Parts: sequence; structure tokens; C-alpha cells
Amino acid sequence: MRKRRTKQQIYRILKKYQLSQLSQREFCNKNNIKLNTFQTWIGRYKKDKDFPLNPDVKGEVASNFLEIKPEKIDVTQQQITITYANQVSLALEMDWPPSSLIQLKQLLQCLD
Repeated sequence: MRKRRTKQQIYRILKKYQLSQLSQREFCNKNNIKLNTFQTWIGRYKKDKDFPLNPDVKGEVASNFLEIKPEKIDVTQQQITITYANQVSLALEMDWPPSSLIQLKQLLQCLD
């Protein structure tokens, strides 16, 4: 017997896929979904304005958030302070070893 799913159920499945980092085939095998059915859902819903995710891009969630890049990143042994253009600062207290903070600073600088 065919299993019918509602639009909301399909959306939840597509969201789960997008966040899974699996290929379509792996995801379908793991979730007992026929690959052709799954690909039909993607084709049907990826252009739907009510569907908030892009199922073609795994691991990325489309959102209505605006990306804000930091103006300045200060790293000390006690904390990381990220300052934005509007002078809002985010201070993160750290109990990490200095080598980890240096690596984190390098990673954050790559995001600029």
C-alpha cells in the first residue's frame, strides 16, 4: 500500500535531509524512502515560497537573518571580544589554553 504524506511531512523530511550532510541516496536508504519519490519532492517543493530551505544545498539553512561581519576581533587569554560596526561588542569568556585561542582567532579572521 502506498504511503501518502502531507506537505508538512514532506517539508520536515526535506529539512532533515538538508541538515543531514548525507547524499540523497544515503538519506533515502536510511529513512526507507524511494529515491525517485524523494527527487520528485525536491523538484516539486524547491521553488515553493513556503518552503524555507533550499534542498539542493546540504548543511546550509536559508534564513531571513542578515549577516553582520565583525569590525574587530580581540583575543586574550581570558576572552574573545568581537566588535561590530555599530559598536556592539560580544565578549566570550574563555578557560581555553592560549594555543586554542590563537587557532580560534585565525579561524575567525578567515571569516572576514
